[in-house]
Order: sequence, then structure tokens, then C-alpha cells
Amino acid sequence: SSTANSEPWCRMPKKKIKADLRLRVYIIVERAVEEGVQYGWVRAHKHVDTPEPDFVMDTISKHVMEALNEILRFDE
Repeated sequence: SSTANSEPWCRMPKKKIKADLRLRVYIIVERAVEEGVQYGWVRAHKHVDTPEPDFVMDTISKHVMEALNEILRFDE
């Protein structure tokens, strides 16, 4: 019987790998905002062709914050 610990790659010595990793935060946040705006716009128009402007803004705002919440941690 084979177990995960008997696999050859599990017995290999661990190497320390030095790597610089920098996130492009502006791009990540920009994409989340764009996704939230697009999704919010679609949701606001789901059942109505011409929704009230306040409803559109609230729906977009909600979905932008949800998209940001997926990539950021807000400490309260």
C-alpha cells in the first residue's frame, strides 16, 4: 500500500528559496472595483430596465465593497 509519505518528492530535502514577491496592489484593487461596478450595474438592472439612480448607486457600492472584501482584510 502506498502512502503520501512514501512518494519520492516527499523525501526530498527542503531547500530555502529566496524570492522577492511584490504584489501590484493598485492593479489588484482596480480589478476588484471594476468587477464590483460591472456586477452591481448588472444586478441593479436585473428586474428593471430603468432603476432609480439611488438604487443603482447603492447596488454598485455594495458589490464593489464585496469584491474588495474578497481581496483585503478590513481590521475594525
